[in-house]
Amino acid sequence: MTKPVSLSPDSKAIVDGNLKLILGLVWTLILHYSISMPVWEDEGDDDAKKQTPKQRLLGWIQNKIPYLPITNFNQNWQDGKALGALVDSCAPGLCPDWESWDPQKPVDNAREAMQQADDWLGVPQVITPEEIIHPDVDEHSVMTYLSQFPKAKLKPGAPLKPKLNPKKARAYGRGVKKCFWLDGMGGLKGERAGVRQTSSHTQVFVVTNPSPDFDKLQRKWLLRLLESDEVGLQILTCLCKPVAGIEPTGNMVKQPAKFTVDTISAGQGDVMVFVEDPEGNKEEAQVTPDSDKNKTYSVEYLPKVTGLHKVTVLFAGQHISKSPFEVNVDKAQGDASKVTAKGPGLEAAGNIANKPTYFDIYTAGAGVGDIGVEVEDPQGKNSVELLVEDKGNQVYRCVYKPMQPGPHVVKVFFAGDTIPKSPFIVQVGEACNPNACRASGRGLQPKGVRIRETADFKVDTKAAGSGELSVTVKGPKGLEELVKQKGFLDGVYAFEYYPSTPGRYSIAITWGGHHIPKSPFEVQVGPEAGMQKVRAWGPGLHGGIVGRSADFVVESIGSEVGSLGFAIEGPSQAKIEYDDQNDGSCDVKYWPKEPGEYAVHIMCDDEDIKDSPYMAFIHPATGDYNPDLVNQLLCFSLLVPGPWFLTPMPELKHYTERDSLLALLQVRAYGPGLEKSGCIVNNLAEFTVDPKDAGKAPLKIFAQDGEGQPIDIQMKSRMDGTYACSYTPVKAIKHTIAVVWGGVNIPHSPYRVSIGQGSHPQKVKVFGPGVERSGLKANEPTHFTVDCSEAGEGDVSVGIKCDARVLSEDEEDVDFDIIHNANDTFTVKYVPPAAGRYTIKVLFASQEIPASPFRVKVDPSHDASKVKAEGPGLSKAGVENGKPTHFTVYTKGAGKAPLNVQFNSPLPGDAVKDLDIIDNYDYSHTVKYTPTQQGNMQVLVTYGGDPIPKSPFTVGVAAPLDLSKIKLNGLENRVEVGKDQEFTIDTRGAGGQGKLDVTILSPSRKVVPCLVTPVTGRESSTAKFIPREEGLYAVDVTYDGHPVPGSPYAVEASLPPDPTKVKAHGPGLEGGLVGKPAEFTIDTKGAGTGGLGLTVEGPCEAKIECSDNGDGTCSVSYLPTKPGEYFVNILFEEVHIPGSPFKADIEMPFDPSKVVASGPGLEHGKVGEAGLLSVDCSEAGPGALGLEAVSDSGTKAEVSIQNNKDGTYAVTYVPLTAGMYTLIMKYGGELVPHFPTRVKVEPAVDTSRIKVFGPGIEGKDVFREATTDFTVDSRPLTQVGGDHIKAHIANPSGASTECFVTDNADGTYQVEYTPFEKGLHVVEVTYDDVPIPNSPFKVAVTEGCQPSRVQAQGPGLKEAFTNKPNVFTVVTRGAGIGGLGITVEGPSESKINCRDNKDGSCSAEYIPFAPGDYDVNITYGGAHIPGELVLREDPKE
Repeated sequence: MTKPVSLSPDSKAIVDGNLKLILGLVWTLILHYSISMPVWEDEGDDDAKKQTPKQRLLGWIQNKIPYLPITNFNQNWQDGKALGALVDSCAPGLCPDWESWDPQKPVDNAREAMQQADDWLGVPQVITPEEIIHPDVDEHSVMTYLSQFPKAKLKPGAPLKPKLNPKKARAYGRGVKKCFWLDGMGGLKGERAGVRQTSSHTQVFVVTNPSPDFDKLQRKWLLRLLESDEVGLQILTCLCKPVAGIEPTGNMVKQPAKFTVDTISAGQGDVMVFVEDPEGNKEEAQVTPDSDKNKTYSVEYLPKVTGLHKVTVLFAGQHISKSPFEVNVDKAQGDASKVTAKGPGLEAAGNIANKPTYFDIYTAGAGVGDIGVEVEDPQGKNSVELLVEDKGNQVYRCVYKPMQPGPHVVKVFFAGDTIPKSPFIVQVGEACNPNACRASGRGLQPKGVRIRETADFKVDTKAAGSGELSVTVKGPKGLEELVKQKGFLDGVYAFEYYPSTPGRYSIAITWGGHHIPKSPFEVQVGPEAGMQKVRAWGPGLHGGIVGRSADFVVESIGSEVGSLGFAIEGPSQAKIEYDDQNDGSCDVKYWPKEPGEYAVHIMCDDEDIKDSPYMAFIHPATGDYNPDLVNQLLCFSLLVPGPWFLTPMPELKHYTERDSLLALLQVRAYGPGLEKSGCIVNNLAEFTVDPKDAGKAPLKIFAQDGEGQPIDIQMKSRMDGTYACSYTPVKAIKHTIAVVWGGVNIPHSPYRVSIGQGSHPQKVKVFGPGVERSGLKANEPTHFTVDCSEAGEGDVSVGIKCDARVLSEDEEDVDFDIIHNANDTFTVKYVPPAAGRYTIKVLFASQEIPASPFRVKVDPSHDASKVKAEGPGLSKAGVENGKPTHFTVYTKGAGKAPLNVQFNSPLPGDAVKDLDIIDNYDYSHTVKYTPTQQGNMQVLVTYGGDPIPKSPFTVGVAAPLDLSKIKLNGLENRVEVGKDQEFTIDTRGAGGQGKLDVTILSPSRKVVPCLVTPVTGRESSTAKFIPREEGLYAVDVTYDGHPVPGSPYAVEASLPPDPTKVKAHGPGLEGGLVGKPAEFTIDTKGAGTGGLGLTVEGPCEAKIECSDNGDGTCSVSYLPTKPGEYFVNILFEEVHIPGSPFKADIEMPFDPSKVVASGPGLEHGKVGEAGLLSVDCSEAGPGALGLEAVSDSGTKAEVSIQNNKDGTYAVTYVPLTAGMYTLIMKYGGELVPHFPTRVKVEPAVDTSRIKVFGPGIEGKDVFREATTDFTVDSRPLTQVGGDHIKAHIANPSGASTECFVTDNADGTYQVEYTPFEKGLHVVEVTYDDVPIPNSPFKVAVTEGCQPSRVQAQGPGLKEAFTNKPNVFTVVTRGAGIGGLGITVEGPSESKINCRDNKDGSCSAEYIPFAPGDYDVNITYGGAHIPGELVLREDPKE
């Protein structure tokens, strides 16, 4: 066969017949269109998307034939039976006998299956039977063939045969094989879980040898089954050893042996069972069909003798799998599961080495059996002696004596089986073992205990052997405090002490004279607790269960709450969570991981609250209440596909509702007593706790009200396993209830219940003037109060009605306002609209209060005779047609009543419009209206329906006012003082009331008398007046109080001209600046009328501008363009006024940009010489000149400024040091152009020709502590020397090295210095304080020496004598650091001594012992010093 390869062929490859590429293309098409794209039965789109095509097809096949191990597309198909199974699965009955096919005939098997599939399923044989069973068959070819099955459809008329396979029938009893949980994950080791469905329920169980690898489709089927509403659910497991009616062992004589036969897969047939005993007697067992979906049969027989029995199970007359079964029947034995044992010898702790202990075994009701006990020591040996004694009444006592400490294993047997809880682990302690003692309690906590509080603790000595317990408590001052023993039980001692002084306490606990672990305990006792901001309570502060949350509640006390903090200290870390309830409380949870005592610290503002820390004892999870069991069962349910066989395990509780699997240990609490609202104070509140599905555990209920007071909860158990709970709240505040099952809060606990006050209409109080029987007046506001502060909860309803014939023939509702006050009271406001009887009803919580209804009498409230009205809107004249007007109605003292105004006119239509009556809330009303008709109008004003005095009022409405029709004639703008003036006012067509008024104001703002006379027969008037003073007059003409157009009119009155009365003043008459207007003012007031003349004479023509101010003055300005003297001529009527002509000095304006500076001082300078600058300020205007010259080092030069009195200045500056200078020039405080500027100042002397040389400056052989020098040649500047040269040497550390300058008096200088530091030295050399070229110099000083600088002197170097010290001195000062060596060579050895004088020299002496010539060799740093010494010894000596 050719193996197809997935390639990407082009059209050329197909045309060329490239078989390899063509097969690859065909395979790609098959993979895409036959396997990847179609959606098959029992498969979703998501499943297909997440799998490869191969995985998808394999998963579909595994789902169809899960009972065969199909994992590939080659080897699993070699015997042909898998093909038969697949065909029969797609069409049941098409290949019903595939299981009985001979695997030695694979071709026949494959041909039969493939032919049936081709004929009746429409699956073409794209591969031959011989190829599909071949070991090397290509899996792509097999996949191509098998991919046709998902789409196969059974054709009509197919020869389907009934399926009969007795071997498929299974028989099983209560257990099959041993099984166990897998690490708490709900799975099983070595075995599989399954589901068997019956007519009444579904069983979950464990089986042996299940089908391998169940895919997710089967798991989905299981979950759908578990969630079905059609069947109940029963969770079961298996026993840990085989027991059943057909198992080889476990059956007993004269006890019914039961088992089940499952025939769901065996076809149609009947079940028959025969049992043959050891003596050959055969009888038929009782077989009962269960009539369930799995076609199961219940079988029961009663063995009468012991021995081997043969059980034959037939289906349709044929043996089922493993039939006949051999079953061994034993004689009746005792039941070990009914035996119990207890006593100190089985306790986990408390037993001591070398001390006998015991326990009792109770066998009542367990039948007959032998008792066996084994005790293993810590090495696993049965070396412990024991004695079992029959105490009677089926009670046996076992006494044993452990000889060594450590864990012992106690095994108890009955009738050959271990009893429940066996083996027991017993921890045997040492004879006296202080380390086995444990102390705990609040009184031993490092912090949290306060003064004047009882601090208690316990000491557990159960596992500590025998010994004497001693407890000592010392206070902060080291004195012993009183400690009391409060009790002793089973090796546990209880103590308490009462600290009275804050500070550090020490609690020492010894056992047998030795400290127990952690002793002495240090406890920091705090001061007495102050006002508390929070409190805490709940089960988690007292105990809990390992692995489950321990819960408690923290509540605020008052409105101020600090910062909360929590800390849990104990055998393990505990995760903490808290949930703010936004009602002043929060729920706190923590999860302990190990059993033991935990300290729960609750801090507020970083300080333990009162009673903190709380001591909570965490218990391990028990068998009856194991939270992990929930997770195991939930995980177990996800691993159990397919129909399998198992006997239920009786140890587990049974659950008969669907939700039990998903919420096994959930306790429910419900009832009105736990609802957020609905409970009423002083009324019984009830609720139910339902723990039926939660196993066995204690129920506890913790409850407090919002003030921290405990609530008495009454509990009563019912016959159905639930608890009836009730309490009676005594305060209408929040109550918090925590329901705890087995030490753990149930879901939704704690419950927060808001207690209501209830409804008490009889406690509602109504009072106030608004409900009084009399005293009210119509139209006067009144009110009353409804007090519900003691009536509990409920809504307030109020209704107010007036009787019939008060407002109308019927009763009428009266409007009112109701205001909710902050103290549970309500204010009701209303205004009785008329006199009469009123009824007021008050309801609370939909019930009328006892005092309701209230009957109220309202009296009349007004006296119209005391009302008055006035204003322009009521005048007989003055009201204009179409013009808004108004009047005021005063009602003070007239009582309360409605005000009404009516207008009547002789003409048809509305007399007015825009009528508005405004209450001013000051016992007055403003009435606004606009008349719409001319003529007389009647205004009727009534108060409470009664006319007020003078009503009705007659009002004359005039034509509309038109001021534009008014004209003035004869009023001149300019008049002469003292002459009569007359003008005419024409008012024809102006309308209105015709009231004309003329007011004239003089220049001094005085009223000028004016006579206005109407012109007879004409609608006009004349006005006459005489101006008495000079100036501007204002003529104000009004008509009906309105200014006529153009009013007020300006009229100027003037006197005869008088130049002497003209005045001029202003700065422009005295001086000014070029280019700026020079201003002054001319005052002609009182000078009469005349012509004004102005001229300005000076260095240039000046433009003149003049403006009349309208008040007898004028403002004048002229613009000079050149400086100099100017003359201002002012003439009035061609005559000079006083002071004319005026002399004005014009100067240039201040402008520092016009300052010009020049001179050599801007280019260069020299130390000690004046730098000259010429500064021209003639065009800059007035100002002060300043100059500042500053060197870069901060030195300021001396500056001198000389004013030349012509606008120019001579400026000099004398620099004191060489370098760059910054010149800053200012004029009038502002910088002048080109400043600041930089100028280089040369030194006073030129040091460029001075030379410096020598090792001390060139850095050659410059050593630390070695004197060096250099030469300064300044002969180009001086030939005789002098005090010119200065030197300064800076060390690397910043200090200075002393140097010596020697003047050679020829212009050269010798500088010598001795450096004492290693590193770079800076040498500065100056001539007359001017640095010489290249100064400062940098010289590197290193380690080394100069032997040439060492000197030796002394008599011992000139002559010597034998046997006497010959002394000389070696001076190394300034030669650097080196080793000094002295040797004396001659006729004899010489004794040499050398002493360091600590001043750079050393004293040496030598003693020769024979006369002769001696050489004295002196080296420094390994080299000879200058000079060669050869001495001749005096022979006489």
